[in-house]
Formats: sequence, structure tokens, C-alpha cells
Amino acid sequence: MTIRVLVVDDHDIARQGIKAVLDDDDSIEVVGEAGNGLQAVEKSLELNPDVILMDVKMPGANGIEAAKSILASQPHIKILALSAFDGDEEVFGSIEAGICGYVLKDIRPSQLGRAIQTVYEGKSQLDPGIAHKVISNIASKGQDPEPKDIKLTKRENDVLQLLAEGLKNRDIGERLWISEKTVKVYMASLFKKLKSHSRTELILKAAELKLVDIKNAL
Repeated sequence: MTIRVLVVDDHDIARQGIKAVLDDDDSIEVVGEAGNGLQAVEKSLELNPDVILMDVKMPGANGIEAAKSILASQPHIKILALSAFDGDEEVFGSIEAGICGYVLKDIRPSQLGRAIQTVYEGKSQLDPGIAHKVISNIASKGQDPEPKDIKLTKRENDVLQLLAEGLKNRDIGERLWISEKTVKVYMASLFKKLKSHSRTELILKAAELKLVDIKNAL
């Protein structure tokens, strides 16, 4: 199956370079381009891509604002942030917006296609430096937070642990001897209980609450 990708970046040369790299990957098809967040929202509705490769800092509506708008109406789309910036505002803002991954623009061309494939499969994809930042942020909060209002069933916890290991819904179902449809029901419940909009955000919140091991989750 070919992964349909929308490339969003405010620099023409950057978009051309990204498209040239992705055109060499037979499993990926660049179906459109956008130069800012507003165009990204419009193009996502028009093209309904599988994955959006989203720049974060852009004039007008930035990547974070665009991601929120897109996922509000098209929650099935996977968004991978591709940015030159790794500040807390950009990283944690993107995660809270519901992006599935965050990689930096110095990523090797051969790794970019794999990152797109990873988020397309529903897994988290964080640049190693970003992952370290996230782990350090959670560790710096000191005492373990008390998940007073979060009560997971045994099956929800089982699904969460396998999700943190990077398994897809189908694989989780096979491991637990339940249907993929049933896994999706448990996932919906986990998203609601942990107030998350993406798998990445769900895993990070679960790690913060010590429900999963963050080092195994990223």
C-alpha cells in the first residue's frame, strides 16, 4: 500500500527537497504541498492524505494550530512534525496538539521515509534528542504523580503496555486474543481517560503517571 503524504513547509526550496527525497521511496506518494498552516487545513480536507509532514514554525497559522484544526475534523490523519526547532514550546505544543511524532530537519533522507512509515503504522516517532528532552522533563517533576482519577481495567492496562512497546492494533489484538475492533474500543477508552489526542500524547501521559516505563515507550 502506498502512503499518501501532504508536505507542509513555508519555504519552497525545502518543500522541493523533501519531495525529491520522498519521490525516491516507492512506498510513499506526495499528493500535495502547502506553504502555511491555513493551506495545510484546506489541502487536508481536499486530499485526505494518510500522513502530513508538518513544519512547525510558519507565518500565519503555524504547524501546531494547523494540527489542532486538522485533527478536530480528520482524526484519522497522522501528523509528523519536521522542524529545525527543538524548543519546549515547539515540542510539547506539538505533542499536545496531537502529532504522532517529531523529527528534526537534519534527519537523514533514508530515515525520513522510515519515520513516515512509523507514524503511518500508528507508532510514536521522536528524534533521539527530543525523546531525551521528554524523558528529562518527566524525570524533573520529582515525586510520582498520583493518578487519583484514572482507573484502568486490567484489559485497558494490558493494551496500554503493549501500545508502549510500539505494537499496532492488529498485533495487540493477536497478543491478547481479542479482535482489532475490540482493541480500538479499549484505545478509545484510554484516550478519554488520559485526555489524549494521539498515541504519542497517550504514551507520554501514561509515562508521567508511571503507568508505563518511558524508556521503553519512546
